[in-house]
Amino acid sequence: MKKIKFTEQIHVLGTTFKDIYEIADYSHNGRPKDGVYVGMLVRHHLWFDECDYLSDNYWWRCFVFAKSKDEVENKLEKLREPEFKENLAPMIYWDDEYDDMVVTDDITQ
Repeated sequence: MKKIKFTEQIHVLGTTFKDIYEIADYSHNGRPKDGVYVGMLVRHHLWFDECDYLSDNYWWRCFVFAKSKDEVENKLEKLREPEFKENLAPMIYWDDEYDDMVVTDDITQ
């Protein structure tokens, strides 16, 4: 695993995405970019310390990539399992509170 800035280009499965926002757009519309499908699992996360407020709105996102829509759906189902332990690479984890995202080693800038 390594870190990449969420504003940088991302190369995955032979396709280049402009930034994390383009990846999110492709995950929403369900269409592939150059034959690469993107799936996204979004979760709200809460933690409270002396700096947090009830209005804080933190989210984390996991993006998975595949060459078919069925494969993306299978990966998303595995991600939803309470104790998933499979390698679902290529994959991106992004907590929108930070400028970096964590990516599997097969994703490059």
